[in-house]
Amino acid sequence: MNKKTIALMLSFSMVLSGMGINAMPEKAAAADKDIPVGLELATGGSIDTPTGGSIENPDQSEETKEPAGETTKPNETKEPAEETKAPENSPAASQPAASETPAAGTTATPAAVSTATPAGITTPTALNVGDRFTTGNFIYSVLTTATDTAKATVKIRGLSAEGKTKTSLTIAASVKWQATEYLITGINEKSFKNNKNLTSVKVGKNVTYIGKYAFQGMTSLSSVTIGSGVTKIKKYAFAGCKKLRKVTIPAKTTFIGEKAFQNCKALKAVIVNSKKISKINSNAFRYVKSGCYMVVPSGKKNTYKSLLQRAKASKIKLYVY
Repeated sequence: MNKKTIALMLSFSMVLSGMGINAMPEKAAAADKDIPVGLELATGGSIDTPTGGSIENPDQSEETKEPAGETTKPNETKEPAEETKAPENSPAASQPAASETPAAGTTATPAAVSTATPAGITTPTALNVGDRFTTGNFIYSVLTTATDTAKATVKIRGLSAEGKTKTSLTIAASVKWQATEYLITGINEKSFKNNKNLTSVKVGKNVTYIGKYAFQGMTSLSSVTIGSGVTKIKKYAFAGCKKLRKVTIPAKTTFIGEKAFQNCKALKAVIVNSKKISKINSNAFRYVKSGCYMVVPSGKKNTYKSLLQRAKASKIKLYVY
């Protein structure tokens, strides 16, 4: 055996010995990963190794390995993850951001606007039919509300606390309440009944009727002026006014009710200015002063004499003026 052959065999043996030593870590790693390791001997004793000559660390976790084939391009900017939006109908979606401010040029609406009327200030309100109010000496009740062609009207319902202390009262033609003017067109029943203080009453020109029992039992009343607009004096209107001495019936009066002047024991004169009276009810002048007389318009004596007879007041003497 020549020297060349011996040298080649030694070389080959050394290579084989080196392979066995160097391949052990790879075999161990392959055994852990169940990956077979294949070593290929090339003719001439060369061995294939991984590209770049590096040996993979078997302890490296698969999770830390960079996925094969994934390459990040230079200057590439990744889009941020899409912002999660609240559902349209959720409370979060309907609430504005805490830091949201009004856009330029807009006017912010105050959180709360107070429309309350300041204390102590009363806002006038229109009264309805039947509503009542008190002012001065009287209590009033609304009869009609105002229209384009007529003013509102009221009637007297009674005396106020102040009115009850008076000895003389005048009922005006109108009264003003909360910027509205009301015509006083009536005196309700029992409005002055049994008042003991009043000695004199003047009825306003717009009053059209004196209600039932309106002045009944006013034992101190000695003088009454009935307004020119009165058309009806209803039953018991002045009954029991024991000190009433004289009464004048206005020109528009058409009716005197039952017992209207009954028990007016001091009544001496009844002056009738009306030519329109068509009815004097029973006992209208019952128990008046003996010798009481009535003065009537010319041409109406016979008519009124007949009316007095029907009313059982034939003892009243008639005179014509």
